[in-house]
Amino acid sequence: MLNKSYNIDQIYNSVKDTTNQGYSKLSNFVSNDEVNILIGILENLFLENEKKYSGRIVEIKNINRAEFSILKKYKDIINKNLNSVLKTKFYLNKVWFERKIFNINTNENYKSELPYVPHIDKIRFFKALIYLQDTSEVNGAIKLGKQKPDDFETLRQKIINNKNVSNIVNNKTVTYNSINGKRGDIILFDTNNPHLAGDGEENKMRMTIRLDFENIHWNNNNLFSKIKFMSKNALKLI
Repeated sequence: MLNKSYNIDQIYNSVKDTTNQGYSKLSNFVSNDEVNILIGILENLFLENEKKYSGRIVEIKNINRAEFSILKKYKDIINKNLNSVLKTKFYLNKVWFERKIFNINTNENYKSELPYVPHIDKIRFFKALIYLQDTSEVNGAIKLGKQKPDDFETLRQKIINNKNVSNIVNNKTVTYNSINGKRGDIILFDTNNPHLAGDGEENKMRMTIRLDFENIHWNNNNLFSKIKFMSKNALKLI
């Protein structure tokens, strides 16, 4: 069951809003009890992989494992609505758990570098970002524009085909907002919507889970890559 009173139409509309304006937010989507369960599971995963991942980010390799049933439930809900809205088959690419502690950067110019400047991604994904704690500018909430993602597809194709084309977006008419939220909120966004990383205050922590979805059309520009993509995803339980 979904938390609170969310129904399939509300989720469908939120996905649809994301395709039209770049992002949307579903407040208190994951229940407080589920957030507590996820934090406990993922903190243990972090301890197991601390040396490998330098204490910041862990890839969850198999979401179908029993302990990740909560994540699989929400993955299935989002995936089903993506397929319905965009009329094409989406697949889960990766799932990440991030636990980032912000430190003051000694490089004074870091805010003028990626990912702290507006940009789009070369590899396009539809992302679902679950906040595991209250998140704001203080602990580095993502900053998003409010643009139709398909309007930036021509630029993305230029980036793919010409290494001299930058993915930095210099459009001064785009306004960026810090997407603040409470624990349990889900932020849906298309990486073709211009965005930039939030820079939190010293010693503040951000904890999130990110699910990355893709389809055969976005990142596979020739027949060989399409076949490879389909072969990779053929056995996924979507």
